[in-house]
Amino acid sequence: MSVNKVMLIGHLGSDPTFKKINEYDLCTFSIATSENWVDKTGQKQQSTEWHNVEVWGKLALLCNEYLQKGSLVYIEGALKTTKSESEKGVRYFTNVNAKKVNFLSKTKQHTNGQDMKTSKQVNEMASEFTADDIPF
Repeated sequence: MSVNKVMLIGHLGSDPTFKKINEYDLCTFSIATSENWVDKTGQKQQSTEWHNVEVWGKLALLCNEYLQKGSLVYIEGALKTTKSESEKGVRYFTNVNAKKVNFLSKTKQHTNGQDMKTSKQVNEMASEFTADDIPF
């Protein structure tokens, strides 16, 4: 038995990027998670970790439409490592392949004058999408 499951809560470091690969929708963004502690000398310390996230299918459309830099999100998914070769050598990248995204902060305002949806409304729309929307 094996398990590949990741659960993160963090803030987007920049606006999401959206593109189509073949007929599939892909939304990518990075989120920051932080850990706070007090060291032996009594000084407060903080460590921030950055996670690259990819979201596929219909959920990618919602992420692109409603997330923005600074948005707080809950991500649930699996780790996926890809290999890239170039003249500089071989590099490996590990991303979080998100299967579930919960919008924890207010969603961005539409520029076309539409009403802003609440996080609850967006989360209800997102819950309709399953892992079947992911192309692999």
